[in-house]
Amino acid sequence: MVPTKERAQNSGIYRITNRVDGRVYIGRTICFEDRRRQHFYDLRSRRHANKHLQDAFDQDGEDAFEFTQILSCDPCVCDEVEKALIESYGSTDETVGFNCGSTPRQTFVAVVVRFSPAVHAEIRKRCREPGANVTAFVRAAVMEKLKRK
Repeated sequence: MVPTKERAQNSGIYRITNRVDGRVYIGRTICFEDRRRQHFYDLRSRRHANKHLQDAFDQDGEDAFEFTQILSCDPCVCDEVEKALIESYGSTDETVGFNCGSTPRQTFVAVVVRFSPAVHAEIRKRCREPGANVTAFVRAAVMEKLKRK
């Protein structure tokens, strides 16, 4: 297992700010750079799941948006911290932010998969590399482990 301190350095809470009107989106991630890239790729492709964020991006342009790491935290507590920050920012109010609710909309099925130290090292390495797709790597590693069971 990856030590808690190292996991916390790559995971946490981020904010996307529209510098034109000050509205914010609060989110959580296990890898900041991967999540930033995915958000902006979806926004540029005009296929972002958050319609309000997409509409503002289309109107104000990419240069108006800033992705900021707010804090690092262990993935085990990110959900609760994200909820608290969404409420604190008031970002579910359309005049203040882009969040659709203080509760994450996705439903996740928990699967415990133990990776080798080599896989953990590769995940850490990819989180630090510009342009690396950590999410795809982790997804492939999980699928490979599940096939072996």
